[in-house]
Amino acid sequence: MKTITIISLTFFCLNFVGQVIPEPPPNKITVVSSENDVVYDIVDEQASFPGGMNEMMKFISENIIYPETARDNGIQGRVYVQFVVFKDSSIRNVKVIKGCHSDLDKAAVRLIQNMPNWIPGKQNGELVNSKFTIPISFKLEK
Repeated sequence: MKTITIISLTFFCLNFVGQVIPEPPPNKITVVSSENDVVYDIVDEQASFPGGMNEMMKFISENIIYPETARDNGIQGRVYVQFVVFKDSSIRNVKVIKGCHSDLDKAAVRLIQNMPNWIPGKQNGELVNSKFTIPISFKLEK
């Protein structure tokens, strides 16, 4: 029987992921619907998980669910999930920007949607809405 290795997670800042997956040009601002809904692609201070990366990895390891069908069929891969951390700390607009299998894509999105509120990013010292991208690797151990 296969043993599951809990998801390994590598964090890339938006600038690095932008080199792997085409992103808008630096300092591009995406307007969602009004002036209050401006979403920054690049910010002075990146949004962060409360407690930092170690706490995020702990949250992921305790909350990720490897889909049974993917596990049974030996499906592995990396899913790149992008979301917006709003200035009110909420996480919204979660989407897969590069997936590997529909079951793994859905599991990664569900994980991000269930995260606690983040610490928002800052631009010129003010809290702003900003995009964040996380690659989540699903790997089975033999």
